[in-house]
Amino acid sequence: MMLRTPLLLLAIAVAAACTAQDGVITGTTLTVDPGTTLRIEGAQTVNVQNGATVVNNGTIVFGTTAAVAEDPNAPISGSGTETTTHSYTTPLSGIYPAGLGLEISTAVAPGTLTLTRGHLHFTDNGGMQGVDRWFDVDAAVNTGLDVDAVFHYNLSQLNGANEASLTLHTRAPFNYWDSSASTVNMVAGTVSVSSLDSLGTITLFDGISTGVDEPAPAAYNIADHGDGSFMITTTSGAVIGQLIVCDALGREVLLFNAPSPGYAIDLGAFASGVYTIKAAGWRQKLVKR
Repeated sequence: MMLRTPLLLLAIAVAAACTAQDGVITGTTLTVDPGTTLRIEGAQTVNVQNGATVVNNGTIVFGTTAAVAEDPNAPISGSGTETTTHSYTTPLSGIYPAGLGLEISTAVAPGTLTLTRGHLHFTDNGGMQGVDRWFDVDAAVNTGLDVDAVFHYNLSQLNGANEASLTLHTRAPFNYWDSSASTVNMVAGTVSVSSLDSLGTITLFDGISTGVDEPAPAAYNIADHGDGSFMITTTSGAVIGQLIVCDALGREVLLFNAPSPGYAIDLGAFASGVYTIKAAGWRQKLVKR
């Protein structure tokens, strides 16, 4: 059965196709057309059963007590988004807003939080494609959160990625993606990360985003002195400007404005490992030995 309904009748059609704890039943198809908003209110969980199809090309909004539960072979697809908004006055402990597939724990209260999910992949500026699922977290307090997150994925959404190599990335300016140390549980279909400062737009790539290793342009030279320090110089003699250094979890560890054409970055006080230096329009990995 195919359900295609205009905006004003959509809620009625959904009520006819699914009831609380029942949902979209096997053998039926629910399509949300572009420009259409479907609201799910009340204390109900809409179960999308195996053998059912939900194609969301519009927007599905879940109220504060509504949720979705997708059977393993029936994830929602389409070019649209699902979204829910909640207000939290205490730190979060494994909250799972609207059952959309992202579990969040924080050290502080995020206040009003809107979670949005989409089903189209991102392509980084190195040409690498992510999986066909992403989340966006918009919180009133979105810094210093100390976030632990669990990203749930479906095998049908891997988009050719090697499941064992899935790595969570957070979108940064200029379409760069910051990777986070990730733990993949292929039995549960999850990727877990911990101790993130904040959350924004996140997705999974097969390993580390190729765009993260975009080299500094020819106007810059970066010399590794081998003692934890790096010298950055501009070949034109121009002032370097703002530089940001982040650790492997995407946390900012250094921020400064370099007022000259040459500047030394000292990572001697930091642990050995991989860091990322960012400037306007480029970023590059630094390996501190």
